[in-house]
Amino acid sequence: MNDRSILFLAVNASYSHTNLAGGYLGAVADAEGWRWQTLETLDGADLPELLGMLCRYRPTVLAATFYLFNRQRLLTIVRRYKSLYPACIVIGGGPEFDGDNRRFLAVEPAIEVVVRGEGELAFRDWLRHIDARSHWRRIPGLCFRDGNNSYHDGGRAVSVDNLDDLPSPYRFLPDISRKPFAQLETTRGCTNRCVFCREGSHDILRRFSLSRVRQSLQTLREIGIREVRLLDRTFNEPAARARQLLSMLIEEFSDLRFHLEIDPGRLTRTFMDTLARAPAGQLKLEAGIQTFHPDAWRRMRRGTSPRRALNGLRALSAMPNLAVHADLIAGLPGANRASLRADIDTVIAAGPSELQLEILKVLPGTPLRDMAAAAGLVYAPDPPYEVLCSRDMLPADLADAAVWSRAIDWFYNTPSLRATTRIATQRWPDFWERAAAVVQQHHGGRPALRNRFLWLADLVAGAPELVDALRFEWMRIGLGERSGFITPRPWRGPVPAAAVRIAGEPSTANPRSVRRVQVRLDHDYLFVYDIGNDGRRRSMVYRLPDDHGSKSVNQNTATL
Repeated sequence: MNDRSILFLAVNASYSHTNLAGGYLGAVADAEGWRWQTLETLDGADLPELLGMLCRYRPTVLAATFYLFNRQRLLTIVRRYKSLYPACIVIGGGPEFDGDNRRFLAVEPAIEVVVRGEGELAFRDWLRHIDARSHWRRIPGLCFRDGNNSYHDGGRAVSVDNLDDLPSPYRFLPDISRKPFAQLETTRGCTNRCVFCREGSHDILRRFSLSRVRQSLQTLREIGIREVRLLDRTFNEPAARARQLLSMLIEEFSDLRFHLEIDPGRLTRTFMDTLARAPAGQLKLEAGIQTFHPDAWRRMRRGTSPRRALNGLRALSAMPNLAVHADLIAGLPGANRASLRADIDTVIAAGPSELQLEILKVLPGTPLRDMAAAAGLVYAPDPPYEVLCSRDMLPADLADAAVWSRAIDWFYNTPSLRATTRIATQRWPDFWERAAAVVQQHHGGRPALRNRFLWLADLVAGAPELVDALRFEWMRIGLGERSGFITPRPWRGPVPAAAVRIAGEPSTANPRSVRRVQVRLDHDYLFVYDIGNDGRRRSMVYRLPDDHGSKSVNQNTATL
């Protein structure tokens, strides 16, 4: 081909995300002498405008990575572009092609070839022989239709054995310096063999060297990235390397924030000791629980045990320097509605910073896809392939799980509501059923925070001390006074010297903003608001001594 140009079409779920695969493939194409360009867009972008941009590029090859949430959008774009420029060759890769690709290629004439498995080596070999279609059959991982419209399946692509041989992807990622976070691999594969995940199903665990990880982090720091999300499926395996890597993050990159996925059932004492050294706010840990139900756990083929996972989650959640995000899955074989409700209560009692509840997805290329019929799973034929029912959960049960998920996000995952929600979960066995009723009553997206405050206050109205705690939080974050939820009295003059600061940092306001300080009195507490040097609003809470003025005892009394 005379015009050796490739356009990588990256359709992302949000502006924050970057397609890391495009960076690796761009480096491969560049090394092979191809001109690489990336068109990055969002799933909801205007279709005519996007098509117009594609037409201006006019590439020889159009490449794209297909995921759960961009497949339909990508197909819509590619079909239209190929109608205009049928000579362009389209190659696809990504998780959507981990399964049987015969039917896909039979009904999608716009896409000539797809790659199953890791794409770097297969993509390189394909570029070298792009004009010799007879050679495509010799490239592992390529699935395509030949000139006779016969299907050829190349199995799985050859995995990169030494990950350090891969070129850095970051030079080929557009506008990465403007993104709120960057992604980083330190391993590929997983030691767990969970049936719903593709990572542990095919590839052995391989690792980038610590020196390569250090080099990548230095590059990201120089670019201006301040948050890094590691793509490792189980960061804390193997334990010795995980501890070394964690020490590097803490000691050499304390100015960066990291998001890590860990297995709470595989924690070691030395790893926990290392975690304790991390600066507050540096680490967010995603702890994969999925379920505590013994039979469902066994069918998932996870290692360790539910008991160890729960103990690990409790230990992590108790560490004040960490933010801990826990995951649960509804619809797992063997688990039912009652066990899911019990799991929700158990996780919330452990006290993580966030809880995410999702419906099980039967992904292409996973063991779960092969065993779905035998396991009694009925799942959607189109992305995201969510379970519709199982032997253990009716469609109505999964519908309830979806509403519980929204209720958890509205109430428990909101920092100012979390403490009250956690207590309410323990106090009322039907709390989440009542919270779900509130969610169903108020359709639409995530409602305003003040509305969620008022709805939660209604849910806990039987416990006045919890309503008072909500009033305290309402004032602490400065939601205002017009709702009638709380009616504090103005406080005039300086904060008394005898007042004790119990929340917030001392004022950093400059002289210009000091005049904007507002002080309110709610019985024994002073709530002080100022605008800091960075322009952000801050609050400080002071407790007045008991003998300071008269003390009201009406319904607006706020207590800690």
